[in-house]
Amino acid sequence: MSQSRMSPLCLHDTFRAHCMLSHSSLPPTPDTGTRDCRRLAVCYVRYFDDLCNTTMGDMSSIEDISSTKQRRNTTLVLVVIAVAIVGGFTIGILIGRFATCPDEENAKYKKSVQEADSTIADLLMQSISAEKIEVNLKHLTQSPHIAGRDRDFELVAYLKSKFTEYGLDSVKSTPYQVLLSYPDNENPNTVLIVNNTGGETIVFDSTSTESNVSQLEGVIRPFLAYSPSGIVNTSKLVYVNYGRDEDFEFLRTNYSMIFNDSIVIVRYGKIFRGSKVEIAARYGALGVIIYSDPADYTWSEDTRYFPDTWWLPPSGAQRGTLYTGVGDPLTPGYPSIDTAYRYNESDTPLVLPTIPAHAMGYGGAERFLKEMQGAEVPKDWRGGLNIPYRLGPGLTPGLSLRMKVTTTNSIRRVDNVIATLKGDVEPDRYVLLGNHRDAWVYGSIDPSSGTAVMMEVARAMGQLVKESEVINPCVLPHRFITLERWRPRRSIMFCSWGAEEYGLLGSNEWAEQYVKSLGARAVAYVNIDIAVEGNNSLRAAGTPLMYRALYEAAKKVPNPSEAEVSQNRRTVYDTWVHSFPWTSSGFDLPFVEELGSGSDFTALLQFIGITSSDISYTYDWVGEL
Repeated sequence: MSQSRMSPLCLHDTFRAHCMLSHSSLPPTPDTGTRDCRRLAVCYVRYFDDLCNTTMGDMSSIEDISSTKQRRNTTLVLVVIAVAIVGGFTIGILIGRFATCPDEENAKYKKSVQEADSTIADLLMQSISAEKIEVNLKHLTQSPHIAGRDRDFELVAYLKSKFTEYGLDSVKSTPYQVLLSYPDNENPNTVLIVNNTGGETIVFDSTSTESNVSQLEGVIRPFLAYSPSGIVNTSKLVYVNYGRDEDFEFLRTNYSMIFNDSIVIVRYGKIFRGSKVEIAARYGALGVIIYSDPADYTWSEDTRYFPDTWWLPPSGAQRGTLYTGVGDPLTPGYPSIDTAYRYNESDTPLVLPTIPAHAMGYGGAERFLKEMQGAEVPKDWRGGLNIPYRLGPGLTPGLSLRMKVTTTNSIRRVDNVIATLKGDVEPDRYVLLGNHRDAWVYGSIDPSSGTAVMMEVARAMGQLVKESEVINPCVLPHRFITLERWRPRRSIMFCSWGAEEYGLLGSNEWAEQYVKSLGARAVAYVNIDIAVEGNNSLRAAGTPLMYRALYEAAKKVPNPSEAEVSQNRRTVYDTWVHSFPWTSSGFDLPFVEELGSGSDFTALLQFIGITSSDISYTYDWVGEL
């Protein structure tokens, strides 16, 4: 799209030196996806504009929030809520227009008390390009980029070059030496079914049901990070539902089940995968199989799956970390810089998994479940496979299991990229916008949709700073002085975190290294881990001080859906409150979730205490609340 440019014209004393800004309406976008992307970007711009002009006390007050809103597409609304959230906190009091030639003595004072110029937010929103977001995403997802490997470092260099190109004032990387974990692709993790009748014959190998993606260059085969390596042989397999404490206790109490010589098979869901393995080890299990059951990852009313629709196929194995801590496991409480003291893996207070575990799709898990003996499971333990679910522990006579895990841990370098756009009035106050960069495989949604959005926000704001120079006949009419027309009030820091998937490692180490400065100077953190996971509505989580800014930003973004507008849902806010009403609040407001953990706001919020929010565009999942 064509970029909207400012054409500042400073006249002499006669016209009181004001700027003429050209405006253009948002151009139509070619498809729904790019409209959604642009809509989210616009919402970010509005959000940041409001944050910049709202005191913290005001943000905590929600009584005066009206419910006139609307909805926007998907990916673009997030870019603009990114610009809005980043812009809102930092645009603050802008150098928008100069009614008179500033006097050098009181210029700074005038900047500090001048009201925000709404045209700045308009210019930022107009400059957001869905096409550029698409280009960003395409580049970020060309190859797998797991943390600590070559492609991850290539993206570090790429982001540094792009932030520099955008004109940001400071672009740096912060390296850390952290404990990471990888499988042996030449000797992959697997679980075998072995027939011991008349010898030893392998009748099933779980690697045979892996997705074809596993064979592509650069793809790490399915594994669970930090699982100890080893081989487990047993003839006992126990089905333990979701692997929670109550599930193990149910089997122990009602079936006198003993797990000491068994592998347990559990399905994803309800609790963190690392907790499943930790609990299984506590009950004496030898190993754990974690699989994605179709009851939790498909839809009973539509039997199709990817690539025909978005539901998980039988070959889909969910990679992930088993580490239940936060930050580098070997340097708890201290940044993992070169000079840091490191615990040994065996004695770190942040406990690592103690029994082998492996992940697989439901196509592979079905073969193991079919061979299980014992009583049928309770009705609410049944999954979505068209087989009888049995508790075990026995298998079909003559069969046994062999679990082989080849995963190993090693200390590797990971980098954060921190790019700063310096503030004009309060440069020592920081507004942070960030998400992680690493992915288990290609990471199109998690996290690259967020990175693509963050890059476009940085480009738009950097461009506005570069283009906003005013020629002003100040003090001495016979000569011209060039002044910057706009900079954000506060400094904006764009943060690309490393090794989030392993346990929020990059953001946590950075928080530990700069805890004093951030605690004193950071105003807020906006997280966009997943910018887009659907096209139904805005979804937000945050601390109470963020509520008002979130609401006011969403109210200003127009709804592109004619059908929704005809139902009097004219803004993103209107669709948000329609999709996620906060009925328990007693107000006609959209629901804002609480921030728990699981993404890079964790250390910044819970360790340092920085006001935070997390925003995405999501599907219709109101029934899941």
